[in-house]
Amino acid sequence: MIDRKIFSKIISELTEKEKKHDQVLIISREIIRDCANAIKDIHLGKLNSVEGQVKRIKEKLLKTRKQYADFESNLFTANQEYAEVALLYSILKKEKISSPKNLGVDSITWLNGLADCTGELRRQFLIALIDGQKSKAKHIFSVLEEIYEELMTVKFGQSLVGPLKHKQDVLRSVVESCRSELVKYS
Repeated sequence: MIDRKIFSKIISELTEKEKKHDQVLIISREIIRDCANAIKDIHLGKLNSVEGQVKRIKEKLLKTRKQYADFESNLFTANQEYAEVALLYSILKKEKISSPKNLGVDSITWLNGLADCTGELRRQFLIALIDGQKSKAKHIFSVLEEIYEELMTVKFGQSLVGPLKHKQDVLRSVVESCRSELVKYS
């Protein structure tokens, strides 16, 4: 009654899909590590090496998305980490930040990456204060305020924007902490 060849074919198809899925997860973890290393280099003041890292990460992401189009959702965190480091780099170089399209990510990934980069901006803010670079700290604070003001205009449910609401709440705290520290050290 049941044709076992049907099950055999389905199992074979799923086995192939599983192999691709596993490969995407490996690549995703590599990209996340690459992003972490780029952020570490930013905090160590090695901005010159970061531009090349960001380009390589983007190329790897684009290649992976093309090769494994059915598994794009498994790259969400890698895409978000890439957006975070690319936006952070642009901000610290005092360049205009790239649009989602120019970064090669969707709008939700871009918003979440921007929200995430504010934690790293806070770290740069503190480094500037510790090093006595008040003008740099003030510049970073003004960028944080601008990001906060713009991100707070995005009011949609989690089903549309992912974890952005929580990140907005955290950002509010980050901005207030920075404001307090700026006043204290002025």
